[in-house]
Amino acid sequence: MDTDLNSCMIQRHVDLTEANSLRLSSSAAAKITIKSIDDLHTAFQFHRREKLPLRPLGDGSNVILSSFINACILDIAIKGIEVVHEDDDNVWVKVGAGENWHEWVSYTLSNNWFGLENLALIPGRVGASPIQNIGAYGVEVASYIDSVQFIDLHPSINHLDTVKNYNNEQCQFSYRNSIFKEKNNHRLIVAVTFRLAKSFKAQLNYPALSHALDKLQLSSLKADDIFSSVVNLRNSKLPDPYKIPNAGSFFKNIEVGSSTLNRLLTKYSSMPYFSLPSADDKPLFKIPSAWLIEYCGYKGRREGCLAMHAKQALVLINLAKVKNGESVSEADVLKFSTGIVHSVYQEFGLSLEIEPQKINE
Repeated sequence: MDTDLNSCMIQRHVDLTEANSLRLSSSAAAKITIKSIDDLHTAFQFHRREKLPLRPLGDGSNVILSSFINACILDIAIKGIEVVHEDDDNVWVKVGAGENWHEWVSYTLSNNWFGLENLALIPGRVGASPIQNIGAYGVEVASYIDSVQFIDLHPSINHLDTVKNYNNEQCQFSYRNSIFKEKNNHRLIVAVTFRLAKSFKAQLNYPALSHALDKLQLSSLKADDIFSSVVNLRNSKLPDPYKIPNAGSFFKNIEVGSSTLNRLLTKYSSMPYFSLPSADDKPLFKIPSAWLIEYCGYKGRREGCLAMHAKQALVLINLAKVKNGESVSEADVLKFSTGIVHSVYQEFGLSLEIEPQKINE
């Protein structure tokens, strides 16, 4: 049943199975599509009247949904791309949270704005990018975010304030994390302002990308070449969520210090690792979780309707056949992933951390 509150359509008892890229069986008490700040005010009125929490979802590309969410889901569809400032070297662009991420990256290149090309083909919307500080092929989006605009939806407030702004430092970015991902986050992102370069500088510190570009034997490297190579790499290694439901990388890579690394290399001499920048000058290293998961025998392994992808051990996939009446729930995912976490800890003494956000109420 649909309800109209000040011309904003509110859906009741909504099936969310097709609204999350892992295709988990889920539903919510209500759902509102947010195309403007005015729509947010309407949603807030509904929240106050119905006593339902407000939960943003977007494309549902990096989430684990519970079977029933007793909340009003906000489908953030705020659009718009606006140059707000520029100088000789950089351009500042404010982008609506509802813009498609990959289309935004493509748009930057068509306007000769550089920096995001390594982040091509990441699923989801712009508003989700700061939440987990998306990253790929040696680049994190935090390096190009100038500020984030948001509305405070704290349960204690009686009315919505104006849009607030956090600069890069206030966002507290870290590896796949930010202030917007904390457990009791109440900040709803409505726009992100990026600072992009007007001159291209290739970022080739990721071996797989560097090797792919070397094979092309290009006389000169352009941002479009990186964009295309990243798209090709992702298509060759990662399953299309529209064909094989998944939430992208399911586990974070692990960061360790020198003593832990040396302990592991003594027993696992072929284990890959990469040096990371460190704030306190103490050596820090990244260990690919995909390698740990594969070593424990989970690459391509299936349990029920869930499996770790045969080409990328970091990606958990849903193989349920809906037409046969099969489905997968949050409980199924957590049971399967907990087994992987336990196996990796038993073997290596390292604790894997789930990357997607859990949304429940």
